Amino acid sequence: TIDNTHPTISSVSAAWGTHLNAAEDNADKTITVQTSGAANGQTVTTTINGVSDTCSLTANTCDVTYAASDMANLVSGTSYTIAVDVSDAAGNAATQNTGTSFTYDPTVPTISSIAVTGVTNGQYGNSGSTYTVVVTASETLAAAPTLSLAGGAVGSGTGSNSDAVWTYTFTPTDADEAVTIDVAVGAITDSAGNTNTAAATQFAFTHDATAPTASAVTIAVSGTGNANDGDVVTLTIDPSEVIAAPTCTWTDGSGAMADTSVTYATVEGTDHHTAAVTVDDADQDGTVGFSCTFSDLAGNAVASAVTSLTSGSAITIDNTHPTISSVSAAWGTHLNAAED
Repeated sequence: TIDNTHPTISSVSAAWGTHLNAAEDNADKTITVQTSGAANGQTVTTTINGVSDTCSLTANTCDVTYAASDMANLVSGTSYTIAVDVSDAAGNAATQNTGTSFTYDPTVPTISSIAVTGVTNGQYGNSGSTYTVVVTASETLAAAPTLSLAGGAVGSGTGSNSDAVWTYTFTPTDADEAVTIDVAVGAITDSAGNTNTAAATQFAFTHDATAPTASAVTIAVSGTGNANDGDVVTLTIDPSEVIAAPTCTWTDGSGAMADTSVTYATVEGTDHHTAAVTVDDADQDGTVGFSCTFSDLAGNAVASAVTSLTSGSAITIDNTHPTISSVSAAWGTHLNAAED
């Protein structure tokens, strides 16, 4: 009997799919082969990277064991073809099947950086609404990294640069928050199914969108009575939160005071600030006026300049000098013997 009918290899399926990753290369794996026209007991041979393994057909199917030891010489990042051969009992060989391949990728992904646009790690952010968070991975990821958050929430991440860079919109819970952004172990997965084995460096900042105010504003003068030449007028500001040094301007009864070299200081043991100016003889009589602005450590500016006291009385400049209008001696222009 002539038998020139060749069997066929209808499908080849690797249990690990299109990628063999770091978690999969440490144990034996299965390759399932289905044929047509080959009898039970016929040998199927698979060859990967020069290493061959076999199985015996039953009802045109069998499972080849691809041993972990066979994977030892695979090279990371390389694509490998699974070549499959089978013959029937008459010796007719099937056309070799080379239609199944996979990439060996045992490299676990890492997070290169977490960044927040416009904010320095460990510092302040004062966005009035949202922040942009950018997470950069070492390679293409299969999906957006899962972020662990404190102080707010994010929407879905958007991938770019071949899905190695992911961008999120972060919304703080309220106007003042201690924010932390983390990528934990196992929170990212590459296209081979490898997950990160190390947590990313945390990004943390203080969200502060609250403008400072002046809780208390008082004024004092160094001399007694009204202020005059040489007296020092000192304004004390007690802010609602820690602030940087204020900027103050001063006026006398008719305009800017002569001394423009305002002296600034802080009150030890408190968050109070002082601004002092020295009265000059050229300053005009009238109430001492002031206008002070300041910002908190996050850069939020006071809504409007501080121009009034919260307690106490204003300081008045009195630079009007008295005059001597007349001098009259009772003895006239001569003091005689009888008068002395």
